Amino acid sequence: MKRIGIDARLLNYRRGMGNVLYNYLSQLAILPPEFEYVLFTDSPATRLPFSLPEHFHIVPMQPGFYPFWEQVLLPKKAHKLGVNLLHCLANTGPLFLPSNIKLVVTINDVMFLLPQHQLPGSRVLFQQLGRIYRSFVVPKVARRADKIITISQYSKSDILRLIDVPSTKVEVAYLAPGVRSNTNTFATQPLPEIPYLMALGATDPRKNTRLVMEVFARLSRDGRFAGQLRLVGLPEKYSAELRELAQTLKIESQVLFYDFVSESELAHLYHGSTAFLYPSLYEGFGLPVLEAMSYGAPVITSNTTSIPEVAGDAALLVNPTSADELYSATSQLLSNPDLRQQLIQRGYAQAARFSWQEMTHAYLALYREVLE
Repeated sequence: MKRIGIDARLLNYRRGMGNVLYNYLSQLAILPPEFEYVLFTDSPATRLPFSLPEHFHIVPMQPGFYPFWEQVLLPKKAHKLGVNLLHCLANTGPLFLPSNIKLVVTINDVMFLLPQHQLPGSRVLFQQLGRIYRSFVVPKVARRADKIITISQYSKSDILRLIDVPSTKVEVAYLAPGVRSNTNTFATQPLPEIPYLMALGATDPRKNTRLVMEVFARLSRDGRFAGQLRLVGLPEKYSAELRELAQTLKIESQVLFYDFVSESELAHLYHGSTAFLYPSLYEGFGLPVLEAMSYGAPVITSNTTSIPEVAGDAALLVNPTSADELYSATSQLLSNPDLRQQLIQRGYAQAARFSWQEMTHAYLALYREVLE
């Protein structure tokens, strides 16, 4: 049985790419054994809420310092354990790998290769260093890889535009929302006493949290919405700047900040929201759009990058650089209950078009092709 090595560091971080890895492994674990899987992690504390069959092996390696782990420990251990194919799912991979090990790398997007004037970078030092690291490593790893997996047709076009690789090397496998939902999922739960708009809080300018806050303040000032704004996924140590903005906009009593929350809490926040606002400047996919739809939240999001490809006709699409467009779309949804219900129903249908099972089978087909 051939051995597939998987970079599984993100198993301990259940958000973003960590959620993708989690859902991928949960699907692999219930399929008949076709390959043997070696899950390389950077922590001995890695635990999964589901059991892994005997053809899965978790191999912790330390120290977990990102570049050293990826560039030195990972290729060395993969070679020692007789891995036939290594799949790196976190946008990067080792620059040097023994020639007998095939390499598949998932590149979700290449926003780190865009100039700062086109897409401003984060002011968080860790994220700045990550952007520099990926800018150096990813083009080289992409050229070394036997296959590249990406998550949207838009991302594929961006990869081909910014990295010199043949189009036949790049395959698209769509992501999916974490939980398949339907209109009865939360039917027995009352709506919140105070209505609220929901958005994902972030210091990264790409997520456009400041614009959401400014538009919310305008809606409140104009009497269009007498409720709250709930910003989710922003640890307190990073929220000072946005709390200050809330004070400047005179909406501090209406804005609630949440740290990262559990899947159950997130589901309830999505479902109870009057609308989910996601005017991101750039996405390789835009998974929160589908997550919100799967939990019955009407969505207002961007008309750029990969988002129209993911949202289809199930969201109101706006120019993410235009406060007027976001204000107008939100006002329209708030004043039109029929439109809100239409978006909820379309959202359920749109989310149901994406499946972790399909993604998993696409990955396995790619492994077979590369190993042949």
